[in-house]
Amino acid sequence: MSLLVSTTCIALVICSYYLCLFLVNCCLRIASSSQRESASLPSTEPSAPQWMYDVFLSFRGEETRKGIAFEIYDGLKNRGGIKTFMDDQELQAGAPISPSLLKAIEESRFAIIVLSPNYASSSWCLEELTKIVDCMKDENRILPLFYHVKPSDVRHQKRSFEEAFTEHEKKSRHEIEKLKKWRDALKTVSNFSGWDTQNFKTERELVGVIVESVCNKVGRQITEHLNLQTEVDKLSVGKATVAEKVTAAYAKGEKIHANVQDWLKKVEEITKEAQEFLRDEIQATEEPHDSMNHRSKKSLELLQVVTQLHETREFSDISYIIQAKDYCLESGQDYQEFDSRASTVEKIMDELRSPNCADIILVHGIGGVGKTTLAEQVLRQAEKQKLFDDLVMVRDVKKPNLEAIQQVIADKLGLSLSEIQTTAGRADKICDRIKGKKTSAESKQDKKTLI
Repeated sequence: MSLLVSTTCIALVICSYYLCLFLVNCCLRIASSSQRESASLPSTEPSAPQWMYDVFLSFRGEETRKGIAFEIYDGLKNRGGIKTFMDDQELQAGAPISPSLLKAIEESRFAIIVLSPNYASSSWCLEELTKIVDCMKDENRILPLFYHVKPSDVRHQKRSFEEAFTEHEKKSRHEIEKLKKWRDALKTVSNFSGWDTQNFKTERELVGVIVESVCNKVGRQITEHLNLQTEVDKLSVGKATVAEKVTAAYAKGEKIHANVQDWLKKVEEITKEAQEFLRDEIQATEEPHDSMNHRSKKSLELLQVVTQLHETREFSDISYIIQAKDYCLESGQDYQEFDSRASTVEKIMDELRSPNCADIILVHGIGGVGKTTLAEQVLRQAEKQKLFDDLVMVRDVKKPNLEAIQQVIADKLGLSLSEIQTTAGRADKICDRIKGKKTSAESKQDKKTLI
């Protein structure tokens, strides 16, 4: 029913218009195997995080909010991907600490305490600190920053810390027991390992070390990798859905839109790259810390691409039906009814001999006018004139059986389709043969086939 030449495809079709489109599209299409692959469904999902926040940041607002506290917050959140709680409200004098703030402490895995010179002058900061110590002191989750203060001054409440408690005692607003809890909390925190500004040349260096250290503690790579793997799994589900629709469209002889093909190709590439990255990361846990930022950046870049592809997985149209004008031979003048079969055959033969022969020649007419006989005459003359290397004729296709048609073509071309289970796979093998994909033992000269 069709003719394909290694670089040219010619089909002489004697059938109904719809059948022409059906057979040409289904039997002789060239489809990328990647578009038919179905992505596997994710077998597991990562468990929900244990904490609402990775880090709770405690600081004296009027002293450090726009300085070191913000730099730490920005580094953790935007450069390290760490979910950090930083309260952005200024507490009015005498106002109690809010329940939501206490709840945030309870739901945080770690706490960074910015112990600045005026930290202890704020009863709110001291209340935060007491709550943090109550929640975290037994689990090594408290990370103090001695910001232009000595650890010993914090431990023994000397210098500015001594002045702050003197003021608290003078105002007599706080019970003695509460003051004692504040002092004990400061002493407890001062004994934890943290960071001291005296050990760093610049605040930029200090913030960098804090961010890297905290990222290690909260397992940033694990979090990022779980996020990436989760998004890859979601994208695979979306790919499977699109691939299923593509397969259905191929079965109907339709052509796939270019944007759908591009999307599937990009998904295939990014999924492979992400899986390779995640596999390599398993072996990268012992690398020096200076390689961490590079790996984290790569993980975030992959996550962004994967997420974008998943968000664009919905297509208004997957495929479209190729119209007859894409196939029918059109001459330089309007079609007219042929005076005789002989003149019709000669016109077709002239076209077949032309170096710019059309890919498909459609002869359409009502039943009983001699279309099949005409096709037989064309094939006999084509064989006699040795215009083609292979000639195949498929008969009786009023109720087309696609597998049977493929088998007839394969038999004529000397192909075996017994090991191929799918219609698409058989079509690919026939197309490879017709389009001149040969083994090294075969002639490299292009073959011409008329079907």
